[in-house]
Amino acid sequence: MTQLFVRKPPIQILMNILAYGIENNNIYEMDYETYKKIKYKNYDKTWLMVLGTYYYKSKQMYIEREFTYVSFITLLRHLCRFFNLDYRYEHDSAYPFKYRKFIVTV
Repeated sequence: MTQLFVRKPPIQILMNILAYGIENNNIYEMDYETYKKIKYKNYDKTWLMVLGTYYYKSKQMYIEREFTYVSFITLLRHLCRFFNLDYRYEHDSAYPFKYRKFIVTV
């Protein structure tokens, strides 16, 4: 499959989390506010539990480590690369550089 996933994750795993972001013409914007919303609603634990079943045991570190904004974006990037979706980063001057926006085109 890939070096990360033991079996193919359904695209719905990605779409469920993208639904928390801002959507405009199939372009999803994920930023620090989106991350905080996911944490506040405790959706991160459910999402990580489901997503973790698709990662190899040796790659479980991505799931088991502390859920920060940076680790969240890393997981999104893994899924986008797997599904061959275009993504890019944009810097918002309201936040430090490490909290740059993650934009996905579906």
